[in-house]
Amino acid sequence: MALMLLAAIAVPVYFRGVAHAEGPWRTVIAPFTAAALLAVAIFLVVSKVGLFTMASATVNTVLIALVPAVFLAGLALAQRLKTRRPEVYARFAAEPAPAEHVEHVEHEEGEESQ
Repeated sequence: MALMLLAAIAVPVYFRGVAHAEGPWRTVIAPFTAAALLAVAIFLVVSKVGLFTMASATVNTVLIALVPAVFLAGLALAQRLKTRRPEVYARFAAEPAPAEHVEHVEHEEGEESQ
């Protein structure tokens, strides 16, 4: 749910920076509504985690802390890749090859094998 919350926040941030033809419902209202509802759901799950697990407070604390810890570790890894291996980092959000290029390559490979 935390990743869905981040995605709901990222939608209006993305659309604010690019030109688009979408209306405010899809780019602002719905994502912010989803983010608010997801935040409430996360709060309820975290506050009632003991009912879900029936475990000790220590186990529940570890389970709750695990999500932000992994998120922060991912951010640290991304920052490390950005500074030490920028070519790998640059491919994270790279667009895939156009479909006609892929079909052209597959067609050429099929002709060579015949």
